[in-house]
Amino acid sequence: MGARECAGGRTWLRDIDPSVPLVVLCGETPDGKGHLAAVEEHFDYAVADPGRILLRRAGWKSLEEAGEASDFFSICQLFLEEPRFYAQPDTQLHTQRMTQRNDPMDAELSKAMDGYDRIIHQAVQAYGEFLPFFQCLILQDLMPRLLTARTCQQMGVEEESLRQLLGRFDDDMIAGCGIPEDIRIRVLSFKYQTDIRDKLVYRSGKLKFDNLLVVPLKEIPFRVDRLTCEDGICRLGGTVMLPLENDVLEYYYVDNQGRRYEIEWEEGEELYFLGERMRTRKRFTAQLNVGNKPVGMRFMYRYKGAFHARIQMTFSDEIGIKEDTSRNTAVLGRYYMKMEKRILFVSPLQWKTKIKLFFTFSRKSIKMKQEKKGRKRGTL
Repeated sequence: MGARECAGGRTWLRDIDPSVPLVVLCGETPDGKGHLAAVEEHFDYAVADPGRILLRRAGWKSLEEAGEASDFFSICQLFLEEPRFYAQPDTQLHTQRMTQRNDPMDAELSKAMDGYDRIIHQAVQAYGEFLPFFQCLILQDLMPRLLTARTCQQMGVEEESLRQLLGRFDDDMIAGCGIPEDIRIRVLSFKYQTDIRDKLVYRSGKLKFDNLLVVPLKEIPFRVDRLTCEDGICRLGGTVMLPLENDVLEYYYVDNQGRRYEIEWEEGEELYFLGERMRTRKRFTAQLNVGNKPVGMRFMYRYKGAFHARIQMTFSDEIGIKEDTSRNTAVLGRYYMKMEKRILFVSPLQWKTKIKLFFTFSRKSIKMKQEKKGRKRGTL
């Protein structure tokens, strides 16, 4: 949803404290009263997208629509001048992960670094430190510039200058500002001039570097975007990130009898870091035979041949299965599916299941109608 639609149809705009000139559209509401947030405290609301920033002084238009300068550095300047803002939750906003960019801005990293230095200097002068809020802002702009097929030298930037810039960021900000895990490993390795994969420590499904969570192995999902069940075979495919790019991490899937199966891999998204091609994004294919009884499938990893656990599985909106919700089931042709405890159960659709689904839906519908009718009558 764009800022124009949000600003044009929401009455909440009238209730904002007149002394607060900025509104930031975000995914949730801050803990403070009145939706108020501040750059000193709420770094997770740092936004570099002009379409998500509304200006009171411009008649509640978005920064983009107001015709004002909306490049990244003017946005930083805006937050330096107006440190308080109103955080408005917008449930239709999706978390945007940093991706590579292929526009002419790739070639302007040298000029951008001068701008970063200026913003950092102003932030330190104003607050006595390089606030996490401005760290998060700059990381949002810097990271896509590094995910390019052009080398650092071709962009006219010395590696040491870039390393010094990264040295000004806290490691926990690099790990916690939406940078994908495979890029996160590359950034920290570049910053410390060492391959941190050799220094990662495994703790309960998490890989840590100097006690910093870098890779939550169990939470990097196999995302299914293709699912078919026919002729007794369930096939699924999709995308996944394999963060380590080496042989210490092994992926496979097993059925509910504990039998192990190998995953079929294909190259996925083409990704670069400072000119070097990465092989961490893959497409996968898996399949399972479905008999007269339910079968289950779960994806697993094994780290250094010793530690193993099941991995999260998610589904595209078109498939519509969402674990841990009322939408954790689906019917595909003659097959019934259920996602539970990170296991996808598949079984032929029997008459008993059809009847159960019919009456479950009916009970839910009747209950919802009764509740709606009761609210209209003013009942408790």
